[in-house]
Amino acid sequence: MVIASIGHVYAKYQWAPISPIFDNIPVRVNSSIPETEIEDGFFYMLVDKQFDIRTKQQYFHYAYKVISESGIQNYSELTLNYNPAYETVELNSLRIYRDGKYIDYKSKISIKDLQREDRLESHIYDEEHTLYIILEKIQINDIIEFSYTKRGTNPIYDNFFSESFRYRMNYKLLDYYIKIRKPATYQLTVKNNLSSVKYEVKKKGDEEEYIWKLDNIERSKEEEENIPYWVNTDESIDVVSSQNWEEIRNWGKKIFSVNRMLDPSIREWCKKIKEENTKPSEKIIKLLRFVQTNIRYLGIEVGENSHKPHTPSEILKQGYGDCKDKTILLITLLNEIGIPNGYPALVSTDYKAHTSDYLPSPFLFNHAIVFLEYENKNYWLDPTITNQRGDLQHNYSEPYGKALILNGNKNTLDTVIVQNESGIEVIEDFDVKDLDSSAFLKVTTIYKGIEADNFRYTLQNNSRNQIQDDYIDFYKKSYSKIDTLQRVTFDDDSVTNVIVSREFYSIKNFWEIVDSSKNKIETNLFGHAIYYKINFYKEAYPDRKHPLYLEYPVEISHKIIAKLPDNWPISNEEFNINNNHFIFNYSKNYNNHTIHISYYYKTLKDHVASDEISRFIKDIKLIKNNTNLNLKTLKLKEKKSELHYGVLLGFYLAILLLVFLYYLLYEKNKTTILPDATDNPEEFYYRIGGWMILPLIGLVISPMLVLSELMLGDYFDKSSWISLFEISILHTILHAIFLLINVFYIVTPVFLLILAYNRKKLFLTYIIYFYAAILVFTLFSFFVTNSFPDIYKKDNISDLIRPIIAISIWMPYFLYSDRCKRTFVR
Repeated sequence: MVIASIGHVYAKYQWAPISPIFDNIPVRVNSSIPETEIEDGFFYMLVDKQFDIRTKQQYFHYAYKVISESGIQNYSELTLNYNPAYETVELNSLRIYRDGKYIDYKSKISIKDLQREDRLESHIYDEEHTLYIILEKIQINDIIEFSYTKRGTNPIYDNFFSESFRYRMNYKLLDYYIKIRKPATYQLTVKNNLSSVKYEVKKKGDEEEYIWKLDNIERSKEEEENIPYWVNTDESIDVVSSQNWEEIRNWGKKIFSVNRMLDPSIREWCKKIKEENTKPSEKIIKLLRFVQTNIRYLGIEVGENSHKPHTPSEILKQGYGDCKDKTILLITLLNEIGIPNGYPALVSTDYKAHTSDYLPSPFLFNHAIVFLEYENKNYWLDPTITNQRGDLQHNYSEPYGKALILNGNKNTLDTVIVQNESGIEVIEDFDVKDLDSSAFLKVTTIYKGIEADNFRYTLQNNSRNQIQDDYIDFYKKSYSKIDTLQRVTFDDDSVTNVIVSREFYSIKNFWEIVDSSKNKIETNLFGHAIYYKINFYKEAYPDRKHPLYLEYPVEISHKIIAKLPDNWPISNEEFNINNNHFIFNYSKNYNNHTIHISYYYKTLKDHVASDEISRFIKDIKLIKNNTNLNLKTLKLKEKKSELHYGVLLGFYLAILLLVFLYYLLYEKNKTTILPDATDNPEEFYYRIGGWMILPLIGLVISPMLVLSELMLGDYFDKSSWISLFEISILHTILHAIFLLINVFYIVTPVFLLILAYNRKKLFLTYIIYFYAAILVFTLFSFFVTNSFPDIYKKDNISDLIRPIIAISIWMPYFLYSDRCKRTFVR
């Protein structure tokens, strides 16, 4: 293995007395803490940390009391970490306070020196060791007191000092002591976080001591969940020696100053790239992909190489490197082909945009990328990303927020501005032929930017069969009887960095029976892409004190298209949410038996301030409430028809009532005496004939057509009225109105025919009223059916125009025709 070639660094620890430069802080062995304050069977009595900057020594002194069996089990071992490449450890003391006296315990222990390499899974090898000290025969109420000194610091940090002391812990603490000993000319900056504690300054010759003494420290409050990493949740003290960002920038430029000479073979290869007949931007991407692909990620971070990169020649020779190695290599290759203005940029994957909230320190940064100025544009290139694609305009860069670019002498951090597009778009296309057969589903998923990079990694590390199984398992959560119609396909556009996947399914149980007695079925259309992203936020977080973590950046679009059988009670709807934290757009449209649902969600920042959380959760709940559309219906093909006797009785009563009204109207005009037609020499004018035969034929046919439609329709079907009532009382009322209109269309033509047969003059008046009523009812029907296409079959514009044309012809005829006036005279 490559690691074996490094050679073993032997452990460096020994027993030695405490240095006189450190204070000897006594343990208050007779003090106690109430049992209500104790967790895990122990509590700390003393935390003592002292630093001597001149001699590069760190002294640690702890004491804790074991008060139960669980405390014996969990705290009879001591651990301390050190790096033998630049540190040695002196074990100063180890004793037990038992039954009122101290016992020297150095002879009652065993020590294991372990090279654990905790970061090896992340491909980082740093040779850090752990001293594992096992204590013998610890008893309840023992006070364990131990101290040790570390000598030496990582030389890569020069003379920087940076420490953060979080003195409020998850248990009550009797004493917390901090001392920093330094030359008087050595400057330190102190920052209190959520704290107002003060420190004492003691001057001793040409040295100063900063001392903090804290006692009877209350335990920290219960940690709130989902707090961003960069938030200080408890009181702490930050102490750094660096005065400004310019100082850190100059340090960074120095550690990245390595020999950039390349081997002749690599220089010749770069020369060929430089001479290629391609755009400079294409050459930049070619070198970036070379470093990303051909130099595997592995960090040998021993000694100063924890931060100082290896030389480009070393990196190329060994074929591996970490972020700083890959960064310096890419910059060197770019310079070799004539692309200058590439610089290392230090970023924090933890603090990101909030790095500037902290005191300047080299310890804040844990990642290096390349900042490139090219053609008056800024590009952020990460040579550690694998499976990345796209040209220079579509090359995704992480929004790290803030970066320390190692150029110039600015005293500020630089803002990382990302302009390339990234996100996921899901399109689900359902084709539902009827209520019995299978539904068909096509799923198209579009990955852009970092989402394409991440998905490409999935494709590289999983078999197609596994991906196919994962996809269908996801949809089985909603549809247990789902089958793959054809294998999933993937299209990868390496220029725009877009991957498109397509899935094809047959769903046998798209409809689920929810009430077998009523033969009722239902299905759901679910905006899962949005829902599962925001389902993370489930609580209202009452009285929250800290910001809430918000995943950023996130951009998701989810569209659902469903071609459905029959008509559905689906109303068009849309709303938008645009707050300080995210954008959400929602729309639902139903037309021609097809529903279109669209969701869009994009986060705008990485956290929600505590005073904005209540409104944020309300908006999240509003989104959740609209990510599921439930469709219910009766399975019409299998339902048993059952008469609604109440509606049928109402129908008959309406007919009888209208007949009775017309009878009264007829009787009222029965006594009217007009001249006898036989006295008129032009007798043939009084006979019914001519063009008036056509509308009279219409009056004969109309009631029969209406009765036929009523019998074939669902006006008297009990289940239909129940379904309408469940949908809306308004729909039920409208259905009743249409039934009454049909009663009018059945009875009125018969009444008009009786008047016509008897050549009643009243016929001319009432047929005009009849035509006017038809026009009103036609307009009403057109408005209702087009307003509720989910319930009624929509009227076409021709359904409106035809009666208007007929009425415009016959109404003037009956109003002004001399033939009509001389026919209807009684």
